[in-house]
Amino acid sequence: MATDACIAAIRAAAPTRQFTPDELVSITEEVQRQVREQMALGKTPRAAKATVATAMQAEAKAAAARAKWSAYNDILKMADREAENRPAYAMLSDTGGGTTRNYATSVENSHKALLGDLLYRQQAELKAAKVDKRVLSRDPVWENKLAAELDRREDPTRGPSTGDKSAEDAARILGKTLDASRAMQNRQGAFIGKVEGYMPQAWDMWKARGDGSEAAYAKWKEIFGKNRDKDFAGLLPQQIEAKLRGQWQAIKSGVFGSIGDAGGHYDLGARVSQSRTINFNTAADWVAANRAYGIGGIADAVSAHADRAARNTAVMEMFGNKPKQLFDALREKKMNAAHALNTEAGNKIGDALKASRNSSLFGDVTGIHDIPGDHRISTINANVRALSQMIHLGSILAGGQALIHIPLNAMAHRLTGGSFLEGMATQLRGVFGKDQDMAHAVHAGSDALLQSTIRRFHSDDGSVGQRMAGFVNSFYKATGFSGFMDNQKGALGVALTHYLGRAAGKTFDQLDPRWQTSLTRYGIEAPEWDVARAFAQKASDGRMHVIPADIADAGVARKFQNYVTGHVAQGANEPTAWARNVVVGGTRAGTPAGEIARYLTQFKSFAVTMMQRQFGSLLRGGVDVPGIMLLASSAMGMGFIGGQLHGLLTNQHQNMPTDAEGWVKLLTDSAVRGGVFGLLGDAMLRDGMRSGSDVAKQLVGPVGEPLVDLIGALNNVRQGPGEGSRTTRGQEAIEGVHKVLGDITPNFWATSAVYNYLFPYMVANTLHPGAVQRHQEVMRKNNQSWYIPPSP
Repeated sequence: MATDACIAAIRAAAPTRQFTPDELVSITEEVQRQVREQMALGKTPRAAKATVATAMQAEAKAAAARAKWSAYNDILKMADREAENRPAYAMLSDTGGGTTRNYATSVENSHKALLGDLLYRQQAELKAAKVDKRVLSRDPVWENKLAAELDRREDPTRGPSTGDKSAEDAARILGKTLDASRAMQNRQGAFIGKVEGYMPQAWDMWKARGDGSEAAYAKWKEIFGKNRDKDFAGLLPQQIEAKLRGQWQAIKSGVFGSIGDAGGHYDLGARVSQSRTINFNTAADWVAANRAYGIGGIADAVSAHADRAARNTAVMEMFGNKPKQLFDALREKKMNAAHALNTEAGNKIGDALKASRNSSLFGDVTGIHDIPGDHRISTINANVRALSQMIHLGSILAGGQALIHIPLNAMAHRLTGGSFLEGMATQLRGVFGKDQDMAHAVHAGSDALLQSTIRRFHSDDGSVGQRMAGFVNSFYKATGFSGFMDNQKGALGVALTHYLGRAAGKTFDQLDPRWQTSLTRYGIEAPEWDVARAFAQKASDGRMHVIPADIADAGVARKFQNYVTGHVAQGANEPTAWARNVVVGGTRAGTPAGEIARYLTQFKSFAVTMMQRQFGSLLRGGVDVPGIMLLASSAMGMGFIGGQLHGLLTNQHQNMPTDAEGWVKLLTDSAVRGGVFGLLGDAMLRDGMRSGSDVAKQLVGPVGEPLVDLIGALNNVRQGPGEGSRTTRGQEAIEGVHKVLGDITPNFWATSAVYNYLFPYMVANTLHPGAVQRHQEVMRKNNQSWYIPPSP
């Protein structure tokens, strides 16, 4: 069948469809491949073409039906979004306060809730089957068996049984996650069919890219170009080569299996429905490829697959099958409507919608900005910043800085049916991590499960290598911070569902007004409340609960799960996509501007988030004066306690002030440590980073701190000791080296305590006479004393 004739036939079959040249070539090649396949089975050319034509006609009808449904769905989505009284960009990520005070539904929150639905259920089933530790061990020998069972889970004829029940159970559970991921996307407009022997497609773009050369492609092709009979059946050699090169390009660019180019007006439902599967002949072939170019073990691949599915679903749920097109159209309509008001407020809204940052935020939320400009630059710098986390945050728990999360979570209780004091008591008990099974039932309390610990301290970084990410997460486990945060989030999540169950006998209008506002922001009003409260029952902790997963109405269940997920994120002060976007100015990783922004603003997303989430909630519907006083006073109190714990590590404590100046200094220091002014990120850093004399360090960010100290030391050595000074150039150099080493040494709580109690002053005084006395004078001015004075 001539190519021109085939193209003409395609156009005749779909006269209203405007095909791109690439689509026409792709369809033509597929038709020709299928004809050759039929001929290889013994059919005449005419019979082969007739068979393929019949199949293509059926597929065309199905595609037309899908397109019609998609168009109708997009119309409904646009109507829904137009009816909402908030700017288009606010639907991407809850911006807290201002024009979005009555809404909290967002792509970002839905993404997180959907991912929780998949992974918490999976974790519970793996644990019940007693294979959770086996799966997470990533043992190569056992994973071979797991892959084989995953490959044959629906068709036992695909290979022999391994005879390993644990592998069979794990494959069944992980397979359910893959099936659920496909189903949730199909419900929103995708049409993803089952693929025989489907294995998760989670390829590492950095490994595939290598140095981007032909040699890197040849190395990749050595594995992916063989043992794929089904993928290559009926294709000519040049077509196989074109397919392989296209897949390599898609994988190394990060587009393969992803949401795609968020800058284009593509049909997302159709895009995720397209075949983006690399089928190997056997599970062993897939395992070999995954070990060479995958993101980790099988559990990692399944989690990455679930994450993409959750994000795709959240985007389509909010913006339909053509999300960027609908978003742009909606933004333009709302912008014009705002300007048409001819008021100052309207003009501000219109200008905000017009800002290019909104397109950047769309890229952040949909994931396209996870793909950096230059992967090598991005990866190197992201790993440096990850190392900076360990240098600066090793004592985040023992040093008391993490305690601020207790009152922040307690404030969330106050908005959701509890009281602040009840919240403080709950969160203090939660430090010890009780009711973790209940926490998982309500999808709360496992940063490690959702692999989100490392992202808490990044402006955006998704470029951290797998090995470094694992190392940093292990580091936070060692510090106790991961466990502390999981326990805090779990305690809040369980309390939220308990408050729902406790109030099940009340009607919606009988609830506290603040609580009604919190529920309404997630689309929960009297009808949804009446549906949900009918499912109140005693849970394993002996108290009444309304657990979202138990609610029979799927739509209502989703709203309540979003409500729980959103408030847990608020209590944890997790940076939103909006906050991260603001902090880095909408720049992209791997670009000069993007990397500079990320270095200068590392940890600063906490400051923005504090103002957005915490104070934003207190300005919603009017100024909540009692709430502001509670938040400020409790944060200051935790800042004071944190300062005392920090003193234990640094071998110096704060004396009680004896004058007004001392009290002002103590209260100010406690307020800054507690993040009262939204400076939570700075409060996590060392004292020097908060002092007014170290403005240069504040400007360059924590990674630049050693450079500032090094420059200062070199300058001191160059200038030499001042007049009347007893120091020498050599001693100035030693002091400078000591300072720089302190900047780059991880302040893990145990080593920090040993260092501060046993080492520095004795050595410093030997090398630099008078160092202890001078430091003691500084401490006296700051009203501080040593716990254990150093030897003179």
